[in-house]
Amino acid sequence: MISSSSIKTVICPARVNLIGDHTDYADGLALPVAVNLFTVATYLKEEGVKSLYISTDADKLYDNFREVTSDKVSPDTSDQLAKFTIAAQRLLKSELHGKIKFTSSIPIGAGLSSSASFSLTLLLTFKTFNDKMVLAKAAQQVEHIATNNQTGLLDQMAIVFAKENFATLINFATETVENIKFPEEIQIIVIHSEVKRQLSNSEYSKRFSSVKNIENIVGKFNNLEVGDLTSIKDYDLFKLARHIVTENSRVKHFASELTSTNYESLGEIMEESHESLSKDYGVSLPQIDELVLEINRLPGVIGSRMTGGGFGGCIVALAYKDAIKELKNKYNLPNRIWYLEPEGGPKILYNKSTL
Repeated sequence: MISSSSIKTVICPARVNLIGDHTDYADGLALPVAVNLFTVATYLKEEGVKSLYISTDADKLYDNFREVTSDKVSPDTSDQLAKFTIAAQRLLKSELHGKIKFTSSIPIGAGLSSSASFSLTLLLTFKTFNDKMVLAKAAQQVEHIATNNQTGLLDQMAIVFAKENFATLINFATETVENIKFPEEIQIIVIHSEVKRQLSNSEYSKRFSSVKNIENIVGKFNNLEVGDLTSIKDYDLFKLARHIVTENSRVKHFASELTSTNYESLGEIMEESHESLSKDYGVSLPQIDELVLEINRLPGVIGSRMTGGGFGGCIVALAYKDAIKELKNKYNLPNRIWYLEPEGGPKILYNKSTL
């Protein structure tokens, strides 16, 4: 028998961004919400186990484990589970040992922050963090190490600072958050477009670099308006900047309207955001644009938009809860659809029974 005191379970939610995409790495604003899709890690620190073993087998804790060490995982491996695990070890600067079973209900490559959720799960499995911002930035670094790709802090902060039944307004310039009550009568719906997310490292890095180039021309984005962008002579750069500036304004408007009963305005803001992401920031696809229009026409739907990095993945929609049954029964939406609720942040549990 193995003592239960050595068994630790970490649960991290996914996140859906209601408004404010590609603003985090420009010191802008965003309003995400953590949702009830989860990464779960069950960690067994067993005496005599000198290496780290991982498994994705959801049935038996001890079956189908494979060893993961730095010398066994090459940088170009396609095994993302192993790559992120090694990245966490490198960040923590320690060789870890024990057995971890991972399960997840978060779809991969859908723009729902599966990688951020996984990174946070790994870190919390191995270390106690008393500072939420330190944890968020550590998870960001794990992803940088694992993917060699620059990312903002949206995903990590959205999950770490989440509060059940609330959305999280994030100001990336000040690294501060405000939890805003989410209306009980509104349902969050996430629809997978069936277009596998195709945002490559190079495409994301290109936009990241462009934002930094724009900042060299006009300064930080957090206090800019569209009229401040006239010194940007390159039209492609101007469009990127215009998206960020107008998106920040939309986030403020959305957060304000969320606390009112004027929910129809939320749909208008979502539609404007999608149009900006598609036309100005260039991260949508024709299939995504068509699906957004189709969803917006459905009775009971307040509004929808692409969510996440872009080039495929998921669409987020808001709908009145009293219309959900009719939507489910009468309309042929794609098969991969989730009806979600605002979730709290990561949880750590200790099993009191014995194995």
